[in-house]
Amino acid sequence: MALGRDTLISILGDKVQNIACRNLVKWAFEQDGLLSKLTQVQKEKVYESMKTCYAKPGFVIIKKGEKCNKIVIPVDGNLIEVSLSGSSH
Repeated sequence: MALGRDTLISILGDKVQNIACRNLVKWAFEQDGLLSKLTQVQKEKVYESMKTCYAKPGFVIIKKGEKCNKIVIPVDGNLIEVSLSGSSH
């Protein structure tokens, strides 16, 4: 018996999507020149501390000029730079 995607999501909530995102991030780490150089232990620590966040269009993730101590990985959508005047680059 096979379950459809919608059925799985209704049963497991957003866990299915979180697992898919985590697997996509793991794949991306292996493809990236810098991140692929991390040890397996370092990668696992990053994976364990990852949080999935769903942002609506226009949501500000990091304000320009602010220090950032996190890695932002857009899985679906795009990141754009917006100046203080509101115009995008």
